Amino acid sequence: MITVTDRSAVLALATGIRILAIGIPAIIAVLGVETTDLADSFSQILHLPDRFVYGGLAGMRLFSVLRDDWAALTASRRSRGLGDENKVKAFFPQTFALLVLSIRRSTTLATAMEARGFGGDIPRTHARVSHVHTRDWAFVIVCAIVPTVSLIAAAIAGTFVFFGG
Repeated sequence: MITVTDRSAVLALATGIRILAIGIPAIIAVLGVETTDLADSFSQILHLPDRFVYGGLAGMRLFSVLRDDWAALTASRRSRGLGDENKVKAFFPQTFALLVLSIRRSTTLATAMEARGFGGDIPRTHARVSHVHTRDWAFVIVCAIVPTVSLIAAAIAGTFVFFGG
C-alpha cells in the first residue's frame, strides 16, 4: 500500500515543477529548431563527426517516412486478413517488419553517405556556414536561468530533497 502524506504531496508538486522548468524550455527549443541548421551547427561549431551529425539529420527526416511505412504495413496486413482481430498481438510482428525495412533503408543510406565522401580523410566543405548570434546566446542563457530559478525557489520553499544522504 502507498501512504500519501502532506510531505509526499509537496514533494510531488516540487518534482512536477522541476520537470516543467526543465522540460518546457527543451520542448520550445526542439520545436523551433530547423534540423538542417542544427546539423550544420553541430558539425561546424561543435566540430562533431559529420557521419554522426548528418546520419542523425537523415534519421530525423525519415520519421515521416517511418510513419508512412507503418501505415503501408498496416494496410498490407489488413488486405491479407492479418491483424484485424487483435491489435496488440499484431503489433509485435508489424514492429519487427518495420525494423527490417528500416535496417534495409539505413544500409542504402550509409552506402550513399560513403559515396559522398563521409568516410574520407579530406575535410568536408559546407554549403551553409553556421554562425552563433547574440540571440542564440540570449536564448541559451534564458534556458539556463529558468530551471535555476525554479530549483532555487524550491530550495527556499524547503522542498528540495537530497537523495542518498
